Amino acid sequence: MENLIIPFMIILLALAFLIVLRVIASRYKKIPPNAVGIFYGRKYVHKDPVTGKEQVLGFKVVGGGGRIIIPFVESYQEMSTAAFQTEIDEKGIPNKDNVKINVKGVATCKISSISEDLGNAVQSFLGKNADEIKAFVQNILQGHLRSIIGELDLDSLLRERDQFNKKVVEESAEELKRLGIQIITLVIKEVSDEYGYIAIQSTRPGLIG
Repeated sequence: MENLIIPFMIILLALAFLIVLRVIASRYKKIPPNAVGIFYGRKYVHKDPVTGKEQVLGFKVVGGGGRIIIPFVESYQEMSTAAFQTEIDEKGIPNKDNVKINVKGVATCKISSISEDLGNAVQSFLGKNADEIKAFVQNILQGHLRSIIGELDLDSLLRERDQFNKKVVEESAEELKRLGIQIITLVIKEVSDEYGYIAIQSTRPGLIG
């Protein structure tokens, strides 16, 4: 009987080791290259890579690789950092001349990879799906679009299309950055008015730059 104790203990230890490995494997979260992992449930110390200043937050952002979730303490969610597109289709925007303008365009955006911006994105969008994030970005872009068109006359819309596009990006980018969103591109595909004046004038050479 005594001769069986040692082999039996070895088997028990091996089984225990396998169980521990399986538990660890089940708690290990692999993070894809187009996403970040958000671990939360306790206090985490964040060190600013530039200033070296430490800050205590209720979450930790991990980009790439993986990490083990501490049982009974932490929870985990992923947030995509892949580029996404949101459509702009605004009608009846009054310009400086009180002419109703219609605009169609598309913006390509993504969650910023800058550490500070990622923290803002987590606090703004964690738990929200892709459609909710797109709608949020769309509302901000449309708000700035309306504001800028309200300051322009028809000739400016005709002759300074690139500047118009650039101004929408610049004014939206600052607000979106505070939410952790980066604008990659914004393309205004179509601008028209209720009288068809823009369509007529845009056919004349030299008016659209």
